[in-house]
Amino acid sequence: MMNYPTSEDIQTLSLRNHIWSYGDTFPNLAFEHYGSAELWWVISFFNKKPAEFLYNRGDIVVVPFPLERVLALYGYF
Repeated sequence: MMNYPTSEDIQTLSLRNHIWSYGDTFPNLAFEHYGSAELWWVISFFNKKPAEFLYNRGDIVVVPFPLERVLALYGYF
């Protein structure tokens, strides 16, 4: 089971806001920000919304950085 970062952990991250728009997908966002569509789940898990249909146009999606730190906080490493 993955760990969700604590509020203290989140304060150590850099966060970029993305405004959800028509045609957005988690894989596309992951490719744009991390260079790999396979990392879509990092963004999904961080935002606590596991599926794209839960977003509406105009919703804010937070993309956390640096990737290595996020993965470590998730307990992935």
